[in-house]
Amino acid sequence: MRLQFAPSDALGTIFEFTYQIQRGSDALALRGGRSSPLKNASDHPEFTLKDKAYEAEWSQNYSKSTLTQLVELTVDLRVADTNTVSGDNLVLEIEDQEPKVEAHE
Repeated sequence: MRLQFAPSDALGTIFEFTYQIQRGSDALALRGGRSSPLKNASDHPEFTLKDKAYEAEWSQNYSKSTLTQLVELTVDLRVADTNTVSGDNLVLEIEDQEPKVEAHE
């Protein structure tokens, strides 16, 4: 699996991570990655197997200048041995971390 997050209207990649299932286990391990800016080696989504599905929770803050006006998240699900697209499903939940301001009259 490959995750890539890049601005649509500029060159470069904000992050790109590649994962692979380790032979002999069900662990989905990081095979390679890069992030700009990379704060430390653990600044990547870590997937765990739960109820026959891989899950990850990950949070990062990026400046508006890094994100530009429009960004694209690309997720490639491929079977490594055949290089064909997998029939798996992806569920992505995005939460707004901005505090909600209540209007008082």
